[in-house]
Amino acid sequence: MSYEIEWDDGDPTGRVQKYDMVAVNLEPDDDDLGVGQRVFFPQGSYGATEGNNTGGRRYHEGIIDNVEDVDGRKVYSGHHLRGDDDGKWVTYRQYNYRFHDLSKVQLRVAPNAMDVLMDTKKLHG
Repeated sequence: MSYEIEWDDGDPTGRVQKYDMVAVNLEPDDDDLGVGQRVFFPQGSYGATEGNNTGGRRYHEGIIDNVEDVDGRKVYSGHHLRGDDDGKWVTYRQYNYRFHDLSKVQLRVAPNAMDVLMDTKKLHG
């Protein structure tokens, strides 16, 4: 299962993505986040290229390994799911294997297969 995407930055490349590698740009529910949850987290940015895109923030696939309550709000920490051995580019200036103390506002969650099937059923009756 895959989605065809129109990226916010106008980039025409990489538009067909597996369903579990895409997240809607919405804050996840509290129930969607916890230790062991796969998330997309922001780290780094990219610049615009003429005629291709406007630039933006980079999101990476990671996993939450710690949840803490800081002054009455939950913060999430974790690490990248993929590294150099997986062919991931890890030499960019803003790379860090770990992410720390992100709020749920900063995280995104991919749909599960059942969500995708239900959306498809709604679209095609």
